[in-house]
Amino acid sequence: MYLPGSSRKRQNGVTRDFPDVDRLAKPGGRAIGDHGILVIRSILRKLLATSGVVPSPRLRDGGGARGEFDLTIATEELIAFVEVKAKPLVAYPLVLQLKDEPEAPLPSHSWSVIHPSQCDSASILLGATNQQLPVQLPSAANAITWPLNDLAQLAASATTVHQLCENWFKQANSYEASFGSESPNIRWHRFGCGNFSTDEGEGRVEKRVANTKELPGLDRTDDIKKGAAQVLKYSRLKFKCKNHALKSVLLGNTHALTHHEDYVEPLLHLKVLSAAPADLLPDSSSPTVWIFDAMIGLKRNHFNDEALSHLLNFERMFD
Repeated sequence: MYLPGSSRKRQNGVTRDFPDVDRLAKPGGRAIGDHGILVIRSILRKLLATSGVVPSPRLRDGGGARGEFDLTIATEELIAFVEVKAKPLVAYPLVLQLKDEPEAPLPSHSWSVIHPSQCDSASILLGATNQQLPVQLPSAANAITWPLNDLAQLAASATTVHQLCENWFKQANSYEASFGSESPNIRWHRFGCGNFSTDEGEGRVEKRVANTKELPGLDRTDDIKKGAAQVLKYSRLKFKCKNHALKSVLLGNTHALTHHEDYVEPLLHLKVLSAAPADLLPDSSSPTVWIFDAMIGLKRNHFNDEALSHLLNFERMFD
């Protein structure tokens, strides 16, 4: 929908249309991650409050000499260093119902300036289930926080939460089972949905929509590799802890939906061996440690450490 006004370039024999980045409605990659980690942190706070651990676990942003850790979780028994990859699965379009509909459909997509006074209503579209959730129209009075108050009210309704979950799981299951060939009402609302091609009389033209750099959670292969390298980097610290209290965690808001078998599964049960002589290691420290004490994807989690499996038991939130 944002391709009107695109720039056309021919590269390596392929003609491509690129969107005007100044008109993109979605935030950039860094902003997506910054907002995503706030959501992850809120979920973790809620989870840790149900742990029954006394004193209550502490959750903090960052840590390390150069900010090597995105989050740290501390109890009397352990300190977990957490690397986070948090990109959403779905982009939810805003639908505006105009008071005066055009007499005839426009021949092609175009940019329009729409004032709220021209609209009857606004809603959030759940494309996979073809449902709409009403929100207020923006106004001078609510512009600063719009539409957060409406979203909070929607999230307070069990019926609405069921609708959101139904739409999300339909998106996730379709993406996991048939990546790249999903039906249009599912595919084009997903982050990292890819591109499509048309024939506009001068041959094949590729329309650039959302490439695989935006794949959700832990499903981007570069994020799996970078996350694994970061966790491996601070796994070395565990050799110096005689109490075996330091833990390393890779966490995403979804597991590697399409890349788990090839990229994640081979890494889950790997340990790293210290080449330092035994007399240079603290007493009772281990010469081998897990690279991943836990890999969290919310929909699918893996634990090599028993204490973390209790602390990060997300099913406990639904008891």
